[in-house]
Amino acid sequence: RWSCSSRRSPTVKLPAAAVDYEVLVIPIYLYKRLIGSGADLAAPRAALEKVGLTCHFVETQDDGAVEANAELVADAIRARMQSGRRLIVISASKSSPEVALALTRLETAATRHVAAWINVAGVLQGSPLADEHLFQELEFLVGEVDIAGEESLTTQRSRRRFASFHIPKHVLVINYLGIPVTGTISFWGRRGFNSLRKHGPNDGVSLLSDMII
Repeated sequence: RWSCSSRRSPTVKLPAAAVDYEVLVIPIYLYKRLIGSGADLAAPRAALEKVGLTCHFVETQDDGAVEANAELVADAIRARMQSGRRLIVISASKSSPEVALALTRLETAATRHVAAWINVAGVLQGSPLADEHLFQELEFLVGEVDIAGEESLTTQRSRRRFASFHIPKHVLVINYLGIPVTGTISFWGRRGFNSLRKHGPNDGVSLLSDMII
């Protein structure tokens, strides 16, 4: 619900029931080293807190494997069970398969407090870029990265993992993704976008059809 005092300064007013909810934010791949990229989701966290929502940030391994980080996410979800509030989980890109795997592994009783999962452009079925080892080019920017993290995003391994996902029925899943065209791809995203075009519509990292659960 929006209350706009002017076109330039919209003010978000949450419904009264919002006090019963809190947010768990899971960062993106290399969030500790890609400074200024938004991978730490600091901007959306600040926006949510500004309107009055309580946010909790999960410190994952920034270059770790999906499976290892899923354990950290599962622990964070369990830790909010006794808060008395309903939990909204937000993930993006690589952290989305980490959340999906965590929700799959947790017993139903350990997810009763989870109201929703917002999956933002999740690399749910991996990326052909990982198959072609193009992620290694990041090492020129951030230094050596854990090969296990890249291997966990290969399409064969990711699609096998995707087939095992079982999200509890009571969790509302919202898939949020952009649909870019060639004229909207940034300089940084163009190499990946062009490499993936032979596979189908993509956002420079993953195929659009692979982002939805």
